Amino acid sequence: MKVQKVTDLPPTLTAEQAIELIGCGRTAGYEALKNGTFPVEARKVGARWFIPTAPLLKWLGQEED
Repeated sequence: MKVQKVTDLPPTLTAEQAIELIGCGRTAGYEALKNGTFPVEARKVGARWFIPTAPLLKWLGQEED
């Protein structure tokens, strides 16, 4: 993921962005999404996952201002 300011992140992240941000592997990340063990609540719409940015940043200790 391209390094950017926390305030520049969109309100939701794709699964790929969120998985990269937390630093786990792609397979493990998707498995966690599927079985409900991802660190924050995620929503699946069709075939795509959406992860809210603010709770993920909070989990990472990088809350937005």
